Amino acid sequence: IKAAVVNRDELEQGERRKLNFGHTFGHAIEKTAGISHGEAVSVGMVIASAVSEANGPIKSVDTQRLQRLLQDLSLPTQIEVDVDLVWDALQKDKKREGDSIYFVLLEQIGSAVVRRLSIEDVRVGMKYLGSPTDKNPSQAHVLMGAKRSLQSKTPTLFGVFGDPVSHSLSPIMHNRAFVYSDYSGVYFPFRVNAIAKAISAMKTLNMRGASVTLPHKVRVMAHLDRMDVLAEKIGAVNTILNQDGVLIGYNSDAMGAVSALTERLSLENRRVAIVGAGGAARAVGYGIIENKGNVIVVNRSAKSGEQLAADIGGEFSLLSEIQKIDCDVLINTTPVGMFPDVDATPVPETFFNEHMTVMDIIYTPLQTRLLKEATAAGCDTINGLPMFVYQGAFQFELWTGMQAPVEVMREAVSEALAFGEIKTA
Repeated sequence: IKAAVVNRDELEQGERRKLNFGHTFGHAIEKTAGISHGEAVSVGMVIASAVSEANGPIKSVDTQRLQRLLQDLSLPTQIEVDVDLVWDALQKDKKREGDSIYFVLLEQIGSAVVRRLSIEDVRVGMKYLGSPTDKNPSQAHVLMGAKRSLQSKTPTLFGVFGDPVSHSLSPIMHNRAFVYSDYSGVYFPFRVNAIAKAISAMKTLNMRGASVTLPHKVRVMAHLDRMDVLAEKIGAVNTILNQDGVLIGYNSDAMGAVSALTERLSLENRRVAIVGAGGAARAVGYGIIENKGNVIVVNRSAKSGEQLAADIGGEFSLLSEIQKIDCDVLINTTPVGMFPDVDATPVPETFFNEHMTVMDIIYTPLQTRLLKEATAAGCDTINGLPMFVYQGAFQFELWTGMQAPVEVMREAVSEALAFGEIKTA
């Protein structure tokens, strides 16, 4: 991506200037703090976000989001340094002209703009320099973790393939788990159009593992060397393991859904109504059947619903006739009710009774209209967070051979959602 931008703007007159986000402070910090360029730019990015917050439309939650993303990569976001020396170095920056400086600001996460600011407008970012133990006690640990990571062997590479992928919470969750478990790994989001090229790159880069999200869960299967039995049954892959150059496909969605449900109840002989007939419904359905539950596929379209019911050995009902269904558990696997369409629900509130358990695999918002109405009717409810965390825990254990720190992963995702780090599922 960087090479393409550089080729289009060799004289650094346009888009290429935006690549300097974080570098203005980063260069000054690097000269005075004795840390690596990457560490200095990481701190510089947070300072640049704070300056953007003071001079533009982004909010403090965006700066907090950026901080957490960098911390989850074991990079520092504050540092103990001589503030006066940094300020002196900054004022000698080549982009300064008189009492102003060309500075890369964020308009929003993922969108930058170059503006001419007064040197005093930039000073607001200096609050992120100083003693990490005074400003943020946990930051000292993060900084030491970053130094240890950079001094150790090259970390094992992981990632998520999808399009779009910027919304994904998987990098936050897995990087937090790697740091907590003292595992030398790093997990990145990769926006991928051509999944075949991504799979080839996975081998070339010796990536240990990858998550796969829309729209590649089905099409990736043709490019893998082997398939897990359950993934083959489901007909979709969301997890890849690189085992000595052999790429093996798995589906952790089924395990994630089952684990979330069995925290509350046994599935054996339960009647489980699954709303939807897409890939998620197929994964959840197979997981329930494997755990001796009975599945009723509920869908608007008879054709796809009947096909899924036949494939997994379940029953079928039209969504328009859901009031006729008698079930112990209802699971929504459709995107109905997901941000931004939060007032929508796939099931009428008159369907619920106090003996049901209702689960929605959506986690944005955590409390969908479906879950709110089910709670009001006295149902036990489960949001989409446990399923997401448990499927990630399966991936972590498959890739690392270590026990997943499930509560740490849950906390990372919960914090990200609380900070508004994701707006779509």
